[in-house]
Amino acid sequence: MTKAVQTKSQKRQEARHAQILDAAAACFVKEGFHGTSMSKVAAEAKMSVGHIYHYFASKEEIILALVEREQEQTLVKVSEALTIPAEDLVEGFTERLSDSLCNHATPFQSILNHEILAEAQRNPKVAEKVYETDAMVREIFTKMFRERLGIEDCEARIEAMSAMFHGLGSRTQRNPNIDIDGLLPITREFLRQIFGK
Repeated sequence: MTKAVQTKSQKRQEARHAQILDAAAACFVKEGFHGTSMSKVAAEAKMSVGHIYHYFASKEEIILALVEREQEQTLVKVSEALTIPAEDLVEGFTERLSDSLCNHATPFQSILNHEILAEAQRNPKVAEKVYETDAMVREIFTKMFRERLGIEDCEARIEAMSAMFHGLGSRTQRNPNIDIDGLLPITREFLRQIFGK
């Protein structure tokens, strides 16, 4: 019985955490990290400020938890790359880039990513998480290049590929009418060179 109660309690706590983080993300996208108060997060979450403090001691703690959640989601997506057969990497990555651009076309995720990067310039704890995520992503891609493509000297290839994915995501903020379909053939050619196909 105790174990069942603990499990329900844990699920409730996880649901509250997600509710608060979703609300915080919405506020951060609208107001920025520093323009968002705990009262705004509470209003968005439809909770009292005191209730939020029961789960997070400060706004910085919310920011760090949100960055950690983004980190987990990024690593899940990148790890999926290891399941793509070597012969399908070009098409697989082109499809993922297309999905990413379509998601960035609704600016929420792109704005949140930019807020995290901006906060990393001011907050060493956020910077540490950003660097940690990037290092883990590079490690995953290094494994893919070396073990599945037989390419040992892959650092520059990974940086070029990362620049393309991150850069095109940012372009949708500068040019909301970006021609995604027109980009895909060029993207395929670029990826063929990156993957040595």
